[in-house]
Amino acid sequence: MGDLTEKQARFVDEYLIDLDGKNAAVRAGYAEKHAASQASAMLKQPHIIKHLNARRAARNERVEVSQDRVLMEIARVAFANYRQFIRIANDGLPYFDFSTIGEDAEIMAAVAEITVEEFTLGRGDDAREAIRTKVKLHDKLSALDKLMRHLGLYNADKSDGMSDLAEALAQISKTGSRAPIAAQQQAAPVRTGPTADDQYADLDRDIDP
Repeated sequence: MGDLTEKQARFVDEYLIDLDGKNAAVRAGYAEKHAASQASAMLKQPHIIKHLNARRAARNERVEVSQDRVLMEIARVAFANYRQFIRIANDGLPYFDFSTIGEDAEIMAAVAEITVEEFTLGRGDDAREAIRTKVKLHDKLSALDKLMRHLGLYNADKSDGMSDLAEALAQISKTGSRAPIAAQQQAAPVRTGPTADDQYADLDRDIDP
């Protein structure tokens, strides 16, 4: 890094840790009062950008990270569905069944949390042991938003219908309201079971005696 000063070289090292320009500048030895402006200025300098890009490329090669791999992981979250591991019993009630998943990383990559609790249902002679299983998926709307941005669908021509959907997804991400989607639909779809945008699926079942 012969074309960098000692502080600039340290800034490059620190910036690659968390991509936080201001804090990286402070850790590199710049005065906190001017750290934000110093970081902003350095991140615009071609020779510093060159070193950052080179370091990123080397790191990505070491850990075998590529844009395709990152997008595939985001897509697994975006298109995950609880139906992948929920089955419907003869009485019409849903239950979790992970027996067919095994070590399928593509499905489990979308799962943020699995909690299994044993508890007692009823009292006295009617009491029986039961199990509550809770599954939480990663944020589906956030993953969809990232894909839309990467694919440039927020700027798509409205004639293909995607721009309206993109705008609705963007509003949902900001407000949490699903009203924009409802307003665009002729009729609400029939819901056949829990879906990933519910974030949580929480099912109870009796423990077999």
